Amino acid sequence: MIRSECSFYSKVLGEPVSVLVLLPIGSSYEIRQNSSLDEIYGRKFYSVLYLFHCANGCAEDWLYRTNAEAYAEAAGIALVIPQLHDSFGIDMVHGGAYGTFLSEELPRFVHHVFPVSERRAETAAAGCSMGGYAAAYHGLSHPERFSLIGVLSGALQGDIIHAWLAENGIADDLNWDNIFGEARTQHGETDVFQKIDPAAEWKPEMMVFCGEEETCNVQMNQKFAEKLNEAGYSASFTGGHGEHGWPYWDRCIRQVIERFAERVGKYEED
Repeated sequence: MIRSECSFYSKVLGEPVSVLVLLPIGSSYEIRQNSSLDEIYGRKFYSVLYLFHCANGCAEDWLYRTNAEAYAEAAGIALVIPQLHDSFGIDMVHGGAYGTFLSEELPRFVHHVFPVSERRAETAAAGCSMGGYAAAYHGLSHPERFSLIGVLSGALQGDIIHAWLAENGIADDLNWDNIFGEARTQHGETDVFQKIDPAAEWKPEMMVFCGEEETCNVQMNQKFAEKLNEAGYSASFTGGHGEHGWPYWDRCIRQVIERFAERVGKYEED
């Protein structure tokens, strides 16, 4: 993969931002050995997967703590991985307008600079924990843009997370007030359950995951998948053994990328 570490000034956020962009251009040994320069570097627009990291994490986690890069390379898919900090990918009540940045500015920057597709059939998003919420939020807010959404152990209901942390004597180091305001949890426009629309013209395929050992997030993710199916979405829930962490998410993101590649292949055949 060709890896670009980009820094640019965000008009929306009013500050410099960082994003990783990985392109599968002539990166495999087979392609380098058996293809001409024209074939390797000929103009092509790549299918793209936007990846969102977890809270207290960073974009680089996807590269150093999973094999997402290798999975994407094998599938011929580009990756776009922005730094979200602890914003949940929304317009924070007291903080940056990360929702607007992700929905309006980042795609324009990416499409302006890199050869990635703007077609819905060739665009997907996925994330883990906080990033899983962000993927669900943007996928349901802009279903006309995404054909597939991966929600990995999504932190979908902050009030349940607060209660679980308190019951288990675990410090909650996120500033929920800055993110969601006095409610300190998703509500109204930021509640992904309320964004499920039975009458929506566009309905992305939704792949929801949560490991059996994740006592905090399992029920909210199961419920989310159930509500999606009830509303007519094509939604799957996958459990399996796994805790809230990168070993489990590595297995999940492989399934998301493979399914996305399968969908893109069918689209190209049609």
